Amino acid sequence: MAHNGGLFKSTPELISFLHCWTGDDIVIEDSYHNPIRINRSALLAELKQAYQFAMNAWLVDFDASKKIRKIPRD
Repeated sequence: MAHNGGLFKSTPELISFLHCWTGDDIVIEDSYHNPIRINRSALLAELKQAYQFAMNAWLVDFDASKKIRKIPRD
């Protein structure tokens, strides 16, 4: 996801790192290894929302594929 001129991947590791950090202004490395100054709280909220959206979509697809793959028993 794009944020403040950088591109970030919403991962549990990045979410945990930002959650544990104190203070709001921080410089972190984006997906292209560029240093980006971000507002920790704002990026954390966006990453959590993007992560949950992706996980929910994955779960819907996963559940649908389980129904398709299910072998009927006689």
